[in-house]
Amino acid sequence: LAPPQDFGMLELPFVFAGLGKLFRSMGVLLHPTVYGPYLLELADPLSRVVVEWDTNWELYPPWRRFQHAHYVRRKHLHLRAEGWQVLHVPLAEFQALADRD
Repeated sequence: LAPPQDFGMLELPFVFAGLGKLFRSMGVLLHPTVYGPYLLELADPLSRVVVEWDTNWELYPPWRRFQHAHYVRRKHLHLRAEGWQVLHVPLAEFQALADRD
């Protein structure tokens, strides 16, 4: 599958919205940080910790998933090489929770 020629491939703002809301409700302050070419939406740059879904590419349109999966894996590899701790939250388990709000 491929997107239409005039379709912009912008980052989807809702990808980490649910996860960010969960951490704010627990009183954990994580905020967007730019590190190298990467926008880390839920990060603590002082302790070099970033939190992301384990399979966040599943939230993207079908034509973007394959490309985004490679991008995310490469990003995590680079961040770990730079000393960051990448924490993965299981997306499927979070979506299965009935009372996640």
